Amino acid sequence: MKTGKILVFCALIYSLTAVSVYAQIGSEIQDLQDSVDTFSKRMAKVLPFNSTIGLNWSDAYIGQLMDVPPRFGIGFSAGVTFVDINIINELLDEFDGGKINSSMGLPLPGYTIDVRIGGFALPIPFDVGIKIGLLDTTDWDFMPIGIEYLLFGLDFRYLLLDSESSPVKISVGLGFNHLRGGISTNINAGQKLDFLDDDTGIGYSITFNDPSIGLSWQSNVVEFKAHASLPLSVLTPYMGAGLSLGWSRVGYIIKADMEFEELGLPTDLDDTIKELLGAMGISNISTNGFDSMVNVFDWNMRLYWGFSINIVVVKFDFTAMYSLRDAGFGATLGLRFQL
Repeated sequence: MKTGKILVFCALIYSLTAVSVYAQIGSEIQDLQDSVDTFSKRMAKVLPFNSTIGLNWSDAYIGQLMDVPPRFGIGFSAGVTFVDINIINELLDEFDGGKINSSMGLPLPGYTIDVRIGGFALPIPFDVGIKIGLLDTTDWDFMPIGIEYLLFGLDFRYLLLDSESSPVKISVGLGFNHLRGGISTNINAGQKLDFLDDDTGIGYSITFNDPSIGLSWQSNVVEFKAHASLPLSVLTPYMGAGLSLGWSRVGYIIKADMEFEELGLPTDLDDTIKELLGAMGISNISTNGFDSMVNVFDWNMRLYWGFSINIVVVKFDFTAMYSLRDAGFGATLGLRFQL
């Protein structure tokens, strides 16, 4: 399931990058820049939601590491969050690229290896978790699209309610997630982008020879969350909420052997060209490419609920998630060994 969603996502990004470059032949770089900036700002706001994949275990609290048996667990989580498809379609409209029809939205997949251990500072009832997911296909020659993915996170949960008068357990916690990723592809053709110096009226152009173009993103997220569970022998239903603050960075990167022209004649990359491109939000300009990144600080709130099926020390988790900021949905599946 995870592989299929990744391939769908890659196909969408490939169509986005290909359409963007081909449609810009003979037009201004500023048109591309404005549209991709809008796309990047909207994408940056949904990344914190995707970073919450993993560590959504059913139990509000797993116990103490010093218990007999010691309380700990290790498992695997895989899931997807969906982004409003209009984020992509509005960008495609700029370049007459048509529309992508999807009632669910654009899927952003993810996976993690999860580890959680019970508290070890008796008698304080807490547990801690750590998760990591990693994928890099940029050096895989048989892959037409390079994928970079890293998700790292950890959390601390404190048991707030666990009494004989109530079967429900409630914990509150604080977590940190770091999400980084990118999609890139080679376009085996020379592409040309034009731009204009509005002050002098001089026209410039850049020719990209065998360019590689890609999207890049990263997000650092702090989440405050509350979690309630009802431990039963075979089934453990649960629900929770999380309030997150995210510092995100999204943009595009072009790598190519670039040639420059001024008024149709070859010219070298000089300070004037760098200043013109820099004023559009383009950075790291050289004869080998450039990039453009947008920084966004934003908050989000999610609700989640689900259940686990408990078979002795093996637990199967299902979690559904809902993002209040953009009405986005997500879901994860998990399998873990837990004492």
